Amino acid sequence: MVKFHLDRKKGQESPIFLSLHHHGNRIKVYTEKKIDASKWQIKSCRANPKKYKNNCKGFNKFLDGIKDDVESLVNENRPISKGDLIAIVNKANGKATDTTFFGFAESFIQTQLAKSEIKPMSAKGYRTTLNHLKAFNPSLAFKDITLDFYDKFVTNLKLKGRAPNSIGTNVKHLKWFMAAALDRDLHTNVAFKKKSFKTIIEETDQIYLTRKELRQLAQKPLIERLRKVADAFVLNSYLGMRFSDLDQIQKDNFKKDDNLLYLHMVQGKTGTKIRIPVPNDALPILRKYKFTCPVVNPKGKLISVQKFNDYLKEAAEVAEIDAIEDIRKGGKVEKLPKYSLIKSHTARRSFATNLFLDEVPIQNIMAITGHKEESTFLLYVRADQLTKAKGLAKHYQQKSKPVMKVSKGGQAAA
Repeated sequence: MVKFHLDRKKGQESPIFLSLHHHGNRIKVYTEKKIDASKWQIKSCRANPKKYKNNCKGFNKFLDGIKDDVESLVNENRPISKGDLIAIVNKANGKATDTTFFGFAESFIQTQLAKSEIKPMSAKGYRTTLNHLKAFNPSLAFKDITLDFYDKFVTNLKLKGRAPNSIGTNVKHLKWFMAAALDRDLHTNVAFKKKSFKTIIEETDQIYLTRKELRQLAQKPLIERLRKVADAFVLNSYLGMRFSDLDQIQKDNFKKDDNLLYLHMVQGKTGTKIRIPVPNDALPILRKYKFTCPVVNPKGKLISVQKFNDYLKEAAEVAEIDAIEDIRKGGKVEKLPKYSLIKSHTARRSFATNLFLDEVPIQNIMAITGHKEESTFLLYVRADQLTKAKGLAKHYQQKSKPVMKVSKGGQAAA
């Protein structure tokens, strides 16, 4: 049943709110209209024509229109949320609404940015997801996001050539929007919580450079543009920073503590303040560039990641980083030289993987990489594969050791 009531307040006009009893629930939404209580008819729940002289007919027609739209919604025989009613009221008031899916999602991103709950880089990713959703269904509503929608949306992204993990990220963002809107009673659709509405994660074949390969890249004679990129890459393989944070390699950010040098920085993606201990292997490059980043120009602008990756592949090829890697692509395995696979993020992965192989405590490495869950970190460095390979290598080393025999005269012999 749809009714209008006054939120009575002394000394001022009373706001009018809509009350709907539906499937055992009561939903209350304000209409944005006010009236003096003395000019209101309690029985009809409308303005009194004899007392309300300011276009009473139009005032009551406004309320009748809202009631008609709500009753039409009730006749659809589906769950109704507060957001559905807010959308009807906003429409009646001629307002754009942030209770529609896209309206809410865009408003929510702005709110989260303002509260520093997310960073600009993350907001960019969420907006990319909204662009994919708008291209797929420009009139998307909360109620449309079903398992059937999920299947079709994922298929659409596959046809556009999106990688599985990219598709998974878009699904993850969609679920984020839906959960936030559900918490605010803007919809009652919980299909996104079902097991089949899953975030796709595919284990990818990502490479890292060994200590030996890093030395190769650092020592190989290169032309200046390649040398700067190679030096920045090797340096970051000892620092483990995100590429976008490299401009924080500045002289003023280095400080000594207990005779150890640390880089003090704020991670751009998370806003977390961290101290990165600087190993001795990184010092020659830092001194060479006077404790600044080789790929940041005098105006403080970082080289584009596209150009960095192009130059890096070229430098790695010259440095003969050419071990053959088995890479899975579209269900097939391709054999590709390592230099063709290297990119800016390989430095960060090399940092984490080499430290893991050095048996540095995982939590210490995660403090730099920013991983929150140990399971995620272990997947990131392919710990399962590395541990098995390392164990097998130790086995071979033990097998290759000469067996010592003792002669009858008490002399040891191989």
